[in-house]
Amino acid sequence: MYEIVKKKSTLVRIAYGIIIVMLISAIMKVVFKVPPISIDSQLMEVAKEINKHAPIPLDSITKLDNVIALSGQTLQYNYSVAVDKENLDTTVLKEAVSKALINAIKTDPKAVYFRENKVNFQAKYVDKNGIYVCLLKINNSQY
Repeated sequence: MYEIVKKKSTLVRIAYGIIIVMLISAIMKVVFKVPPISIDSQLMEVAKEINKHAPIPLDSITKLDNVIALSGQTLQYNYSVAVDKENLDTTVLKEAVSKALINAIKTDPKAVYFRENKVNFQAKYVDKNGIYVCLLKINNSQY
């Protein structure tokens, strides 16, 4: 009628308890893990901050219209120039802007974040009528 059951030792019960607690804590870490903030989302915040002050006149003919955070750790600056496309030499424009932008990224203390996170840059230009002029790309390997 009665069956004799061997009582498990206290040590085995403690071991089972520890294993169960470890499994529960591992599951909790996976379920409630805080996702890391991506560089792309941080660049979106940078673009938002800059756009609060846009448009920003840079010189007598150039104006920064806005900044867009693109995927792939890329910031695109959108400029407009107060001349017609036919009156612009895009080769000279690209060379001058490329040199100035690379130099600014290399030397400006405010650009440390961009250098450390290998951010890519683009500068898109349109003329006074909104017609596309050129797109300059600066890859992080260039600075």
